[in-house]
Amino acid sequence: MKLKRYIFELDYGNRIMEKEFIKDILNNFNRDSLVGCGIFVNNNPYSFEFLLFLSFEKDADKFDVFVRNRYKDKKRIFNYFIEDMVMSFATRGYNVQTLIDAEQVDMVITEEPNGIFEFPSKTMFDNL
Repeated sequence: MKLKRYIFELDYGNRIMEKEFIKDILNNFNRDSLVGCGIFVNNNPYSFEFLLFLSFEKDADKFDVFVRNRYKDKKRIFNYFIEDMVMSFATRGYNVQTLIDAEQVDMVITEEPNGIFEFPSKTMFDNL
């Protein structure tokens, strides 16, 4: 079966708001259908990026309906591929984290800097 891949552009500065979207996906699609989930984070202050990568082995049509009904505001990137991200590791310096379940999302996506996000969230930065 052919994989269907998705890349969503998320908000680096307001990353806490993005957790609901990611957790909802992980809670609604099991490992039999969602075979790959991870984030790519570019910490360059001139070009922050927070990308969500998803790979479905099945139920991609179900996921399309899920996003259309619940998350109309999410911006899917169509002209950027996982291969492009891997090839740009050297120049963009992405930090990468795979995600297995919704509980892990809370540990990885935090207001404060951590091993993935090198700068605080916008809310935390504004309160410094």
